[in-house]
Amino acid sequence: MIHPVLTNIDQVIGQIGPQIEVIGERSSRANLLRDIVDACRNKKAFLFTIIGDDSFAVLRPMPQRVVQVWVAYSRAGNATEQYLPAIKDLCRSVGATQIEFETALESVERLMPRFGWKKAYTVWRLKIDET
Repeated sequence: MIHPVLTNIDQVIGQIGPQIEVIGERSSRANLLRDIVDACRNKKAFLFTIIGDDSFAVLRPMPQRVVQVWVAYSRAGNATEQYLPAIKDLCRSVGATQIEFETALESVERLMPRFGWKKAYTVWRLKIDET
C-alpha cells in the first residue's frame, strides 16, 4: 500500500509547481498554483506526496464531510487505480463521507465510472471580455 505524507508546500514547490502550472493551463485556471499555495499555507488545503515518487495530491476539506481532490498528479500511468485507496484512507481519517473532484479531461471522465465515481454535477464556464 502507498503511504502519502503530509508535506509543507514551501519545501517542494520547485518540484511540483511546474506540474500544477500545466494542470492549471489545461483546465483554464491561470491562478491555480497561487491558489493552491495560498490555501496550503493557510491550512485550507493539504499537500500529500509519495516518498520516492513524483506523485502528489492536494486535498481540500469542504462542507458536509466532503473532501475535494483539488489536484492530483502522477508521472506514472494508472494513478487513479494506484492512489485512490490511499486517498480514501486519508479522507476517512478526517471524517469525510464523500470525495469529489472535477476534471477538464474527457479521458478521465470516461475512466472514473470504472472506479465507482458518479458524476454529481457539471461546471460550465463562459469567458467574458475584461472591457
